[in-house]
Amino acid sequence: MRMSTPARRSYVWLDVARALAAMIVLGGHLRAFIFNDSSASAHLGAGWKAFYFVTSMQHQAVVVFFVLSGFLISKTISEQSVAGTWSWRKYAVKRLSRLWIVLIPALMLTVVWDQLGMRLTGSALYHGGLNAINHSTPIGPLSFTLTTFVGNLFFLQNVRVPTFGTDTPLWSLAIEFWYYVVFPLFFFAFAGEETLPKRVGLLAAAVAICWWLIPAQCMLGLVWLLGYAAYLVEAHFAELPRLLRIGYAIATAMLFFLVLILSKTIKLDDTIQDCITGIAFAVLVVPLCSLDAGAVVTRIATSFAAFSYTLYVVHFPFLAFLTCTFTHNVRVAPSSSGLVVFGALFAAAVAYAYVVSLIFERNTPVLQAWLMQSLSPLRIVRRPIKTALRAE
Repeated sequence: MRMSTPARRSYVWLDVARALAAMIVLGGHLRAFIFNDSSASAHLGAGWKAFYFVTSMQHQAVVVFFVLSGFLISKTISEQSVAGTWSWRKYAVKRLSRLWIVLIPALMLTVVWDQLGMRLTGSALYHGGLNAINHSTPIGPLSFTLTTFVGNLFFLQNVRVPTFGTDTPLWSLAIEFWYYVVFPLFFFAFAGEETLPKRVGLLAAAVAICWWLIPAQCMLGLVWLLGYAAYLVEAHFAELPRLLRIGYAIATAMLFFLVLILSKTIKLDDTIQDCITGIAFAVLVVPLCSLDAGAVVTRIATSFAAFSYTLYVVHFPFLAFLTCTFTHNVRVAPSSSGLVVFGALFAAAVAYAYVVSLIFERNTPVLQAWLMQSLSPLRIVRRPIKTALRAE
């Protein structure tokens, strides 16, 4: 088990990666709404080729999210275990509150935008008619049933229920949640100081959840675990001379970029491709953790990373409504006028997500502090005592 390390600065370059990944997902979805596929647009210039390349990386961006999640969550669990401050209750409260404070309003907003879109535009998008040309849109008619809502609320989308409404990006949120559950079960079954019966129970629970999940979702767990591998290495890497760390960062950044290029030119099995991309990014994460950044980069990265989760969860129904309303789902060849529309809708989606985040995601620490205080065992015990004393 890794030994505890002193607290260090925030991981600025990981914030940069997280913010860029969220923007790439947004850009990829929006490009598919506005522009023809690159194969239908002959003789693209270098600028447009770069544009199509970047906006085709939304799945690779999700792989980046998984690696970052594996790094940060395993770091928290490992260091709390070593320090003796681990608490299942605290972990559950923090993870669920972090997810639900954005997910619940996102589901509500999905209803609003989808109902407006269906009533005002009647677009085929809301009946699954555009999936053949825009694979991010729903495959069939939208589901707004209570069962689907509750299933998405408890992270069962694409496991037992479809994604709610047009918010198809929620598929990855369900997978990530169950990794939050499974990883500490495995971790404390093998690396904790629990009794043998408890270890067996934790292991059995972890195996049962993996068996219950769709196999493809479990395979993506290998990508998530690459973040844990990066965590195990990065503390030792930080002890190397700064010049060596910078050189390694440049080399691994070039390797990651090469892997991204190859992912678009060499056809491999999806799971294999995800693992290769994940390995390349996990190798890059190691030097990124120990590099400083200027004040401007730090401020921008922190600001955008702070609402990247909200941006990921709320953008798609909003984009679907905007494009159905203003472009009527007519895709065009690359052009300067199309790029202006793209830029305007991109900015609108970012602004929308930012406003939503100010109301909800930014208040995550406040909600967590309130929940921890309200669910404190000592406080729960005191309430019946006070009630009994009043009765007397």
